[in-house]
Amino acid sequence: MATTFNFDGKIRKLPGAYSRITSGIKNPTLSLAFGNTLVINTGSEKYFSGGPGINGTLKSGKDAHVTFNNSRDFKNYVGGGLWWLLASPIFSPGGGATAGASSVTYIDAATTVPAEISLPFGGQDASDSDDIGTNNGNIIVQVRAEGFAGNGVLGNETRAKATISITNAGVGGNVITAFVGGLSIGSYTVASANTIAQVVSGLAAAITAYGLCDVFSQNSTQIVIQAPRGRADLINGTSPTFTVTGSVNAITTTFAGGVEGTLLTRGYGAQVQRGTRDTTKFTVRFLRGTFKGMDGIISNTTEAPYDTIAETTTVPELIAQSPEVSTVQELVTWMQDISGTGFTFDTYFKIKSYTIATLDQVLSNDLQLSTEYLKASGGSSSFSSTDLTKVLETIEDLTFDFILADNWGTNATSTNNVAIQDWIVTTAKIKPDLYVAAGSLEGEFTTSLAVARSFNSQYVTVVHGGAKKIAAGNRGFKEYESIYKAAALLGREAGLEPQVPLTFKNIGIEGELDMISNKRAEQALDAGLLVTKLDAGSFEVVKGVNTLQANTYLVNADGSTHSKQFARIERQLNKEITQNAKTILLKAPNGANRNTVSVGAVEEFVKSFLNAKIATGQVDNLIIGFRAVSAKRSQDVYEVTYAFEPNSEISALLFSGIAIDPS
Repeated sequence: MATTFNFDGKIRKLPGAYSRITSGIKNPTLSLAFGNTLVINTGSEKYFSGGPGINGTLKSGKDAHVTFNNSRDFKNYVGGGLWWLLASPIFSPGGGATAGASSVTYIDAATTVPAEISLPFGGQDASDSDDIGTNNGNIIVQVRAEGFAGNGVLGNETRAKATISITNAGVGGNVITAFVGGLSIGSYTVASANTIAQVVSGLAAAITAYGLCDVFSQNSTQIVIQAPRGRADLINGTSPTFTVTGSVNAITTTFAGGVEGTLLTRGYGAQVQRGTRDTTKFTVRFLRGTFKGMDGIISNTTEAPYDTIAETTTVPELIAQSPEVSTVQELVTWMQDISGTGFTFDTYFKIKSYTIATLDQVLSNDLQLSTEYLKASGGSSSFSSTDLTKVLETIEDLTFDFILADNWGTNATSTNNVAIQDWIVTTAKIKPDLYVAAGSLEGEFTTSLAVARSFNSQYVTVVHGGAKKIAAGNRGFKEYESIYKAAALLGREAGLEPQVPLTFKNIGIEGELDMISNKRAEQALDAGLLVTKLDAGSFEVVKGVNTLQANTYLVNADGSTHSKQFARIERQLNKEITQNAKTILLKAPNGANRNTVSVGAVEEFVKSFLNAKIATGQVDNLIIGFRAVSAKRSQDVYEVTYAFEPNSEISALLFSGIAIDPS
């Protein structure tokens, strides 16, 4: 039998001379982004969002993730509210000229149901004389922005009111939950020895926090609530309901006094109008309210619209309009033409169902809607720990550098934030930096210190202090809670290359709600609390630290560090070496085995990669040098070790002058 040999990818038997040329050029390693940010809305904002939730109706799971690379698109998606406000400091922490996050991925940790718009045709009203069975048609349209955010609200409506009276305070551990229209509006767990007045206060606070209904007024025994926005007169005559455990109890009056409005300010709606070119035809206009919501009250400031435009002076945005059509069938055909003129409609809406009548006509009574809005309704959002767990499961294979927690202040150590921290530590392959906002005011500094100590992790950054921004028209300052400054600091760090320290970097704010002294700055550093301080006219980071409490040395024996810059270098190295190794070695065209990926090949890859990350006089980079690259095989695994010297920050200069006797 002839001797066989493998050469140039072929089995050969024939004697002779063979030749090949191989490349001595090594594939360059890929440098990866370092400012990708994740935002998980766990319920901090319920009424402004592009939806759907992670457990949505039209989309769910990974399909519910939406990624943005600029603040404009992010703002347009959420429409208003907290995340509309925070988009600017995340993407432009210095006010435009300073780079921020390279991308933001947004996810609602919620189960969502889309709002719907019903378009009835054929004069479908019992009072209409021309309403005949063969003439009725109907289209039901679902809003892709699932949840409460999709519900149309006529902002100049008068919201109906009802009174809740607590008749029995119950005993410690009793629970009372209030509902309106089948939706929970707030729940309170009775504390030991609570009086009726205390139960009233607790339930009122819960209703305010949930935000579906507003507390209009309260006294020692009663709460007057306003109906959910968008319900107006529709809820007149109904009453809130309750579920209770134990002896705690309440009674209520029916909702009354609601009056429908005329101006679409939130959510979605439609108008049916007569054609302008051909008055025998009709067109349907789909609109979205443009009110951005109200910011919170901090210190001595008053609540105001996020964009300074009052709700009743906003103008609805026309987002889609059908061509002039004669029949319901023609309208449906346009809606289904997603590759043509119906594309914009499909971006915002989805046909749920439709009925084409035997006699397909649009009557004059249908066109009376030209001055009215058919409001989207029925959208709901339910946030839960189960949905947060599902969010975390869907991102296991994704890589993020930062996560901004949406529970802050008194909720900084919430179960949601702790769950995200646990996921980072135990599950995330590349461990992002979780930003948590603690207290806003000087009196909350001690609490902020305690929050930082409680997290005690190089993967968690805790921020203290609210921010001041110049109000519109240069009319004094607008004050924002610590979540605003946390967003700005995250954006500032995300815009820096990993080897560039956050220390001494400024952010685009014009004032602090807590002016940190040197003494308290030292306390903050000891506790691993990130603070800013006025220096030379700007507000700068005192030092880029995380919450790791073992912070005496730059690097601990286990490799952990309190330095945010050092931790970023580690994260970037881990991210880039694993991604490049997977692409170049494990996914090689000829496959990965002991022959194609030898010990020597692995060691050469690591050396080549690390050489590309060494800082030089011309180019700054992640490391100063490396050594001791070693690979060994264990079954089908290569174990690789290497040592590197990080390009760690210099945070202080110590000068000692020597006075010389001139004689």
